[in-house]
Amino acid sequence: AAMTNASLALGASRWQTCRRVVLPAAASGVLSAALIGMGRAAGETMILLLAAGNTPLMQCNLFSGLRAISNTILTELPAALPHSTHFRALLLGALVLLLFTCTLNSAALVLRRKWARKYKSP
Repeated sequence: AAMTNASLALGASRWQTCRRVVLPAAASGVLSAALIGMGRAAGETMILLLAAGNTPLMQCNLFSGLRAISNTILTELPAALPHSTHFRALLLGALVLLLFTCTLNSAALVLRRKWARKYKSP
């Protein structure tokens, strides 16, 4: 906060302060968070891969195994040729998974804020 206030006091705009002061100061934390997030995603995918059975065939019986999108991406991406239809389909699956996750997290945040206001004690 002190570096931000000092930058603003010296006449820098909020955008310049963000780009030249805040982001460089937070770069190591952002990089660490990204690496931890990728490691966590890969770890959870491997657990899901083992627990769900990694069966690519869809059946009516839920106990016969399944294959999640993250498992499909993890297992098939190394074998897919770059710029092929298979490669692009896997990237599209990753994008759909990302959008679904962001939408679900945003909805949860909105509900949490709504309930926090509703049940806030006076």
